[in-house]
Amino acid sequence: MIDLDECGVCEKCIPVCPKELIEKKGYTMIIKDGCDDCGICLDMCPLGAIYEE
Repeated sequence: MIDLDECGVCEKCIPVCPKELIEKKGYTMIIKDGCDDCGICLDMCPLGAIYEE
C-alpha cells in the first residue's frame, strides 16, 4: 500500500518494481493488482510511504 499523505511522488519506486505494477496517475502513485509483496519498493521509498498490507 502507498500512504498517499506521505508519498512525495518522487517515482523512485516505479523502476524497481520487477512486475512493473507501480505507476503515476496525476499527482498520486498507485500499485496495480498483482503485487506479490516482494518489498523492493519499500526499501526504495525515501519517505517510508510504502508499506505492507
